[in-house]
Amino acid sequence: GIPAEPLFRSASLDGIELGRHEGAYTGFSVLAADVKPGEHRLAVEVDNSFGEANALSMPNDYMTYGGITRSCRMEKIGSAYLSHLQLIPYKSGEDWMLEVRVRLNGVSGITSSEVVCILEGTERILGEASVGAGMQKEFRGRFPVRSPRIYTPENPAFTYVRCVLRENGKDIDDLIE
Repeated sequence: GIPAEPLFRSASLDGIELGRHEGAYTGFSVLAADVKPGEHRLAVEVDNSFGEANALSMPNDYMTYGGITRSCRMEKIGSAYLSHLQLIPYKSGEDWMLEVRVRLNGVSGITSSEVVCILEGTERILGEASVGAGMQKEFRGRFPVRSPRIYTPENPAFTYVRCVLRENGKDIDDLIE
């Protein structure tokens, strides 16, 4: 028979589950707070078996991928961090614009924080906020792209965006796309 378990991934640290993610082929993250210095064991478990509870619930004409299909990384974070950076380019008349969305997450809470977006060498403040432990706040901004570099196979070009979290004037986290 077909197992009833959905495709899942879970992560544990020293045998204690940090989080679980159901669904195939999408990224997920977990947070391990107050980890003491020393040697630890981080384990990621994956299951790609068929099950009634997932979108790939029946055998099909292609091989279902298994294992870890994305990069994995571990980061040391401070009192807060940025996540879920989303960039949405669009055209407004003849001008290219970029909508930026990013999430601020509190670990132990911070005050006097600022979220800054750096595009084409110019800093733009998305906003200021204080977040407590376990709290989140989303920031959004729309900016003109003065010198868009359009990607083509003949001229592959990228425009990089960096979002920075500043606490009391010091950069404590960033995300780059």
